[in-house]
Amino acid sequence: MNLYPLSSLFFYRLIFTAWLLLGEVMFLIHMKRKNRFFLRVIVALVVCFGFALAFPIPFGNAFYSMIMFFSIFIVSYLMLLFCFRTDWKTLLFVALCGYTTEHIGYEVYQGIFNLINASTNSAVTGLYNNDTLLLFSSPVEMAVYFSSYVVIYWLVFILCGIKVNGEEGSGVNKGLTLGLGGLFLVIDIVFSSVISFYSTIHYDGYYLCFLSLINVACCIAALFGLFQLFYKNSITKNLEVVNELRREEQAQYEINKQTIDMINTKCHDLKYQIRQMGNQTSLAPEVVESMAKAISIYDSSMKTGNNALDIVLTQKSLFCSQHHIKFNCIADGAALSFISEPDTYSLFGNIIDNAIEAIKNIDSQKRLITLRIKQKGNLVSVSSQNWYEGEINFKDGFPVTKKEDARYHGFGLKSIGIICEKYHGLLSMDASNHTFTISILFTHPEPNEKKEA
Repeated sequence: MNLYPLSSLFFYRLIFTAWLLLGEVMFLIHMKRKNRFFLRVIVALVVCFGFALAFPIPFGNAFYSMIMFFSIFIVSYLMLLFCFRTDWKTLLFVALCGYTTEHIGYEVYQGIFNLINASTNSAVTGLYNNDTLLLFSSPVEMAVYFSSYVVIYWLVFILCGIKVNGEEGSGVNKGLTLGLGGLFLVIDIVFSSVISFYSTIHYDGYYLCFLSLINVACCIAALFGLFQLFYKNSITKNLEVVNELRREEQAQYEINKQTIDMINTKCHDLKYQIRQMGNQTSLAPEVVESMAKAISIYDSSMKTGNNALDIVLTQKSLFCSQHHIKFNCIADGAALSFISEPDTYSLFGNIIDNAIEAIKNIDSQKRLITLRIKQKGNLVSVSSQNWYEGEINFKDGFPVTKKEDARYHGFGLKSIGIICEKYHGLLSMDASNHTFTISILFTHPEPNEKKEA
């Protein structure tokens, strides 16, 4: 028995491997790479194509080919694990998407050419044929084949591939992931093999074209469902992180509130005692005043008419003072009365923290944060500006973090967005002329008629 006959199937498995790897690559743009990545890629390519070339093909029937394609898929997935640091479920998601993309391209080619070839009653079997070297029966078939793949791959990349950010599979149930994987392989491999086997027994171009269209529809629906599930999980996980941060911020707010109240009380008592001591001793008045001013720096100097805003502004202004950051604030805290105290603390804490993060390591002359809160009629506007260096890219209206571990950064801005949505506010962010601006517009449920006048 000849295990490696020179046939169309002998060469097609290499073409299949190339399309499969290309389909997977489209979803790997934002994945975390392992050390010596390019060396690993070379090894992975050698392993994948070497395995495809070494796989014996004593039989040319569709069901044996199904085993071969499944084995090549498994090897490609193992090589993804070898090259990338991303969660195994996310990489399985990528591998399934890549295989499904390849399969959609193949079924589109089959459907179109079976429709063209329906009147001749000759099946399209060249790619699976173990008896001939001809991959394609004519230049038309070759053109249909490559055109189908190029168009499908381009569409999938534009619509799906560039949106994968590397977090899709994390947190998804292991059993569900494996179950989906099995379902996809049934659609991608088994269904296709049954159709190919049927076509060698009884060829009907129109019928097979219809089956190919059904297969394409199933693949698209399955791909859409997979994206929905994995992205829904990613969104849910992000919300859990944001909510956990919000709970920590609320606890921190209560602690800071108590701390600042205690400091204010102690500062007030100390200033009173110093003045009493100055009256009872021979200390010069200017010395007494100097000591009182030294203590006043720890007193709450922010009085905006909003207790939560006073606390966060006091806390951040002290931090800015210690790190040589100029903090300008003009705030009508009473305008924020419709926002709960924990949400106020979280909203402005994250706004100022984001600005501090941007300027804390740049030239001291550019360390300036400006915050304005004002009300006119029933409209309350919030504006924050700070200098930044480098470039800021936006995705879905939010800046994309430049930190290596992006999964645990950027939630402060997401928290800002959640609070704005909660109070029906309009949030916009802009980065131009090295100035980053956060603008928020709320509608106050109870307009202040006096301010409007």
